[in-house]
Amino acid sequence: MANGGQIGTVNDKAVSTINLNTPATREALEQLYQWGVEDKVVMGNGGELAWDAIAKEFAKGNIALLSDGAAAINICQQQDMRDDFGVVPIPKGPRTTEHVTPMNIGYGWIIPVTYQKDVDKYLLLMDELYEPYEGITEDSNFKSRWIKKFSDADSYNLFKSMYTDTSKQKVDMTSLYGIAWTDPSLATVMGNVMKGVLPQVM
Repeated sequence: MANGGQIGTVNDKAVSTINLNTPATREALEQLYQWGVEDKVVMGNGGELAWDAIAKEFAKGNIALLSDGAAAINICQQQDMRDDFGVVPIPKGPRTTEHVTPMNIGYGWIIPVTYQKDVDKYLLLMDELYEPYEGITEDSNFKSRWIKKFSDADSYNLFKSMYTDTSKQKVDMTSLYGIAWTDPSLATVMGNVMKGVLPQVM
């Protein structure tokens, strides 16, 4: 996505199709292959390591740069990381003009058909339950949760903009395609590409 590609498409009947064979996506996969196999400057996890293994290696100081989600910040703290770390935008590929932040929508509310006549009441209830406590704003809530995890204001502000600025977010739709937590998952396929093990079907 950082090169303007997509994991796949969704037609007007909401049927999803994975397609990694578009020019922008192939170019991105070839770049991962070059970094991992030819240049040997990235570490890929093809499923043989725990999901948080690379983040833990980063926390130990064995890796200089980590591409990961917000959960990695907590992993680094849990590992008693000695070094400070900063946040930088995800590199943008040659086919795009601005940085994007991948976003995964993996949760939703399901209301059984038995209760569909009261769906408006349940939605209003959910809105009320998600209202912040009196005197608490979304901004103050975010700040209390995250600001102490960063040692400099620039990293915190960039992290906040990546987390909250929807104009820069791009939904990766791995949950929609059913490849977020599958075996193999998309992350495993990408990890294998970095190790030189290419998918059979592109």
